[in-house]
Amino acid sequence: MRACADVQAKDENPANRDEVRAYYDSTRDIEAYKHGYRLVRIMHGQINFEDDDSSEKLKMLIGEIIEIQQVKQLTFGETYKNVNLKIAMYLQAEQWKNKKDFDNAMSIVKKTDIDILVFPETGWTPFEDILEQSDIANEADIDKIFDRCEEFSRELGCAVVVSSCDKYNTLYSIFANVFAPKGETRCQLYIKHTMTNFSAFDFENYTRDWANA
Repeated sequence: MRACADVQAKDENPANRDEVRAYYDSTRDIEAYKHGYRLVRIMHGQINFEDDDSSEKLKMLIGEIIEIQQVKQLTFGETYKNVNLKIAMYLQAEQWKNKKDFDNAMSIVKKTDIDILVFPETGWTPFEDILEQSDIANEADIDKIFDRCEEFSRELGCAVVVSSCDKYNTLYSIFANVFAPKGETRCQLYIKHTMTNFSAFDFENYTRDWANA
């Protein structure tokens, strides 16, 4: 709250954008804590990662990484222990949205032991034509997207979240994990609900079919 008061940033398109984002950010923070995740938020500009001492500054901010040893009893009776999920987000400046820089970055990813690589809404991939020229309400198009994202997951050796917009400018994300064990999610479509021109709620069959899929 103090940071908000100091920054005084405003985004009024639409009018309730600040309030909605604050609500969802708060919900994520609360749920992360409830499920045993240690969440650290770093504001834009807080660290210049081109500085030689950026790694030390980052370590000071996050402190020592504590392996979670919490057992969480879930409502449906299942127990998870020793959660240690490593998630990386690939953020690209405009000059890096090309195949050469992309391949260089992915060669580094392949050498890590991350569990999930996330591409945000503005992320670029060499197969963006498939993502952007498809209709996510078309089963054949979705199958084609799933196949390519699963192939991408196999190439990197980890699960991926790939985000894009379809031919009608509907924002969506694909979770793909070709290494998912039996009973876990291998591939799934997620459509953005708020702060978008075309919401998941605009689909007639969303509540009836997709929301419970």
